[in-house]
Amino acid sequence: MPFYFFVNRPFRFLRGIRVLRSDAWRRVAPGCSRMERPGWVVARTAQWVGTRAAPEDVMLENIQAFSNWATKLWDDCKPHYAFLAVRDSAALKRLYPEGSERFLCRRVRRNGKPVGWFVALDTAMQGHKQFGNLRVGTVADALARPETLKR
Repeated sequence: MPFYFFVNRPFRFLRGIRVLRSDAWRRVAPGCSRMERPGWVVARTAQWVGTRAAPEDVMLENIQAFSNWATKLWDDCKPHYAFLAVRDSAALKRLYPEGSERFLCRRVRRNGKPVGWFVALDTAMQGHKQFGNLRVGTVADALARPETLKR
């Protein structure tokens, strides 16, 4: 599973990420605070280079619950994956109940047709050993037909 790391606010990240505040890091790179500005520039540049705008025919929408469209998408996707957990609307409703404020559910449409979905978490960390008090977004679950992922 690939790991994607995106820093939304580089200056805040560089001040809050705990690994940069460890004794070992300070010995290697004294004056961590002097590195924050160049670190911000590097992070922003790397993200700008790696970011592409979504195609014009793709739309992202917030959803409150999964319904029949999710079951149809699940049925369409099953043959394209060798191993896949059940992700029909019944399973999704159990995993991500309607009205839950914990899960951020999004449907992806291309040319008006549902082609995928994802569930994300937005977690405000408190004293976390790596993330300190940073706010961390996590993609918890997702499904899309492989061919719709290509531009």
